[in-house]
Amino acid sequence: MQIAGLILLYAGNNVPYDWLPCDGRLLDRGANVLLFNMIGTQYGGDGRSTFAIPKKGKVNNLHYIICTDGELIDMQLSDTFDVNDENRYAGAVLPFAGGNVPDGWALCDGKQLKIDQNVVLFATIGITFNTGKIDQNHFCLPKTDKPHIICVSGLFVNS
Repeated sequence: MQIAGLILLYAGNNVPYDWLPCDGRLLDRGANVLLFNMIGTQYGGDGRSTFAIPKKGKVNNLHYIICTDGELIDMQLSDTFDVNDENRYAGAVLPFAGGNVPDGWALCDGKQLKIDQNVVLFATIGITFNTGKIDQNHFCLPKTDKPHIICVSGLFVNS
């Protein structure tokens, strides 16, 4: 389920459809009614014809993205966001409180993965997070300071 206004960390280079980088840009209110109803002018804009999305920097070389379309909710994210959703994007990164990592996800711990066993994720993040000596058959996951998980088997985002 896509949730308008949801902000995620993302490891990929191409932003998924109905998502934008959190770069502080102004959007047309009329063309983005659902997102405007969710966030209003708290990040800028005149409120009549424009509003702004949040501006967030990178974290551990990961980008923040915001969902511009989808469901309008007024309940807790934990009640509606399902990590097992078949429409999740490879490269999506979420905070993680621990326990067992869900199927299709991996800890952002910098470990090496085989390219041929993780083709979609490799196509999404490439060698962006490689550190040290890595052979041509492997790539590295992002490594975050606090526990996060990355979607390793999901939809591929093409530019």
